[in-house]
Amino acid sequence: MSVHLGWHDDLVVRYAHSLGRAAVWGPAAAALILVLSCPSRATGQSWPSVPEFRPFAGSYIPAGAQRGLLDRAMAVGAQAALEFGRGIHAVAGFSWIPTERRSSTDSHRVEMAQLDLGAEWLTAGARGWRISPLLGAGVGLRAYRNRDESGPSQANLAGYGAAGLELAGGRVALRLEGRSYLTAFRGLEGGEDTSLRNDATVFIALGYHIR
Repeated sequence: MSVHLGWHDDLVVRYAHSLGRAAVWGPAAAALILVLSCPSRATGQSWPSVPEFRPFAGSYIPAGAQRGLLDRAMAVGAQAALEFGRGIHAVAGFSWIPTERRSSTDSHRVEMAQLDLGAEWLTAGARGWRISPLLGAGVGLRAYRNRDESGPSQANLAGYGAAGLELAGGRVALRLEGRSYLTAFRGLEGGEDTSLRNDATVFIALGYHIR
């Protein structure tokens, strides 16, 4: 008896294989987070760990060769962050992007799912409402699924750099963030030679600190 896996199950299997390659980057990301947290400890200051939840919405912007393959599209998702040093956050995020393939004469809808793990730094500001620049970096997995065909889902390793601004006061924060991604792309269905692809997301997020 043969068992057919749905695209969600197929995606989990492909993520599991890709995680083996991502394991090379995990220790580097953890080391970066620990190094960034050292200044507050060195000065003898103790900052409480504050969890934060951030839903967001924005735009997906393909660049270079990726621009000739996929259309611009809406991007929605959420982030979970933990502040464990003043201005230092560990961040995990998920985003979903419904786009279309441009290189086909027919309309081929493509779903993209992005999972990220990274670190970010915000400049320390005065108490009360404040505007803080932010910088970040991380790694993750990018998955593609063609909604109009029954081909397999494809998952690739990706890394990103981030920059933006955050307006924060009390338990809430509003941020404008841009992320530039580099992806080890192997085609929407896999099987192609690996090439480095670049794209970006720009979004607005609403953060809530859980205290």
